[in-house]
Amino acid sequence: MAYADSSSSSAITPAPVVVSSPSTMAPTTPFYSHIQLTQVQHLVRIILDEHNYVLWKTQFLLILEAHDLDMYVDGTLSPPPTWILSSLSENVVARVFGLTNSHEVWDHLAQLFSSASEARLNQIRRELQTIRKGSLTMHDYFLKAKKLSDALATSGKPVSNYELQSMLLSSLDTAYDAIVTTLTATLVEIPLTDFQAHLLAFEMRLHHQSTALASTTMVNMVVVHDSSSPSPSH
Repeated sequence: MAYADSSSSSAITPAPVVVSSPSTMAPTTPFYSHIQLTQVQHLVRIILDEHNYVLWKTQFLLILEAHDLDMYVDGTLSPPPTWILSSLSENVVARVFGLTNSHEVWDHLAQLFSSASEARLNQIRRELQTIRKGSLTMHDYFLKAKKLSDALATSGKPVSNYELQSMLLSSLDTAYDAIVTTLTATLVEIPLTDFQAHLLAFEMRLHHQSTALASTTMVNMVVVHDSSSPSPSH
């Protein structure tokens, strides 16, 4: 009896290779995370106006870098600018009207404010370098200088404690010569809080001396007046 050749009848047909058509390929349009952008909107607390660009930009960049989102403003990705506009004042929004993506808005803001911000920083530094105590209390004098110093620091141009202390000492009048000499020798080592405490203590000492001197002068005037007055006749 003849048998059929099983090897020829059971040959395996290879599976066809499926090639995806262009219509089934993954989309190339960048995907923007609405959740991430919304988070940025809520985290940015400073509203950009005509005077605080450096502070606003510093905060914005820190938030973007912390969430790995800086590609949204450096041109790698360019989502609509709505999420940036929410942190701008009305006047600033009007100046970027018509721009269509976040990268354009970011660059335009830099062009608008960078030179003005640099001029403002120079002005603050000059104010700090020429600060005078005048009639201010030591507390108010120190607070005024610290406020200017903090403004420079938040704008990316910090002043060292040594520089700040040197500026404060150089502007004191001769009544403070003793403490100026003492503190000048220790500026590199002394913390800012201790520096302030020494100045406040010296101011209090001067105040006590002035009060005591005024009291002594008043007593002497009374004594002189009494001694020069004619004795009452009997």
